[in-house]
Amino acid sequence: MVKIGLTRRSTERRVSKLYGTGRAVPLVALWDEYVSDPDYVESALHNHFAESRVNSRREFFYVTPKVAIAALIKEAGPYRVEPFRAQGRVEILPELQETYGAIFRKDLTSVEVLVTQESVLLVTTSGTPADVAVLRSNLDFIYDDDEPLFTPELSANENAQRFLDLGEFTLVMTTDLVSAADANRIYREQNPSPPQHEKSAASGSEPPPF
Repeated sequence: MVKIGLTRRSTERRVSKLYGTGRAVPLVALWDEYVSDPDYVESALHNHFAESRVNSRREFFYVTPKVAIAALIKEAGPYRVEPFRAQGRVEILPELQETYGAIFRKDLTSVEVLVTQESVLLVTTSGTPADVAVLRSNLDFIYDDDEPLFTPELSANENAQRFLDLGEFTLVMTTDLVSAADANRIYREQNPSPPQHEKSAASGSEPPPF
């Protein structure tokens, strides 16, 4: 039986704490991986071994260490980072709301910038606790002149700040974070309709009298 879980502290400290919660036999850390999205990797492993779970409220599974380690290595692969880059995500929803006001969808509960070794992702969480939706969108299509605006070479905090500085019109054109009503308003403000007399002139008719 193995325990599969995440920690944002050292593995040794987490194992020591678990032993101090009334457990008769100490746990032994068999394998760990530094990843930029630990929540996703943990969830993927729990889903993979769902049928072998001891209790739905605990993180213990009736699988061999060899099988568990192989699955962890596979799932961690796309998100593996060097230890100094393990904290590769930043929550930005409060800062977005403070910067741009109440223009965002009401169902959003989290907006994060996630940096992996290969890309920078926008991770949005929405819905209710009983019906959660998580969407990951690659930000590599957003450019500043001829250079990508978001890059793994920058820290998560630096990429997050670049996202916060995009401006509301760019947010409308590149994401689905903004509510439909506010998105339409912002788009109309940036692309106002021509005055009626200009429309008439373009169609060949006389402009209306003023």
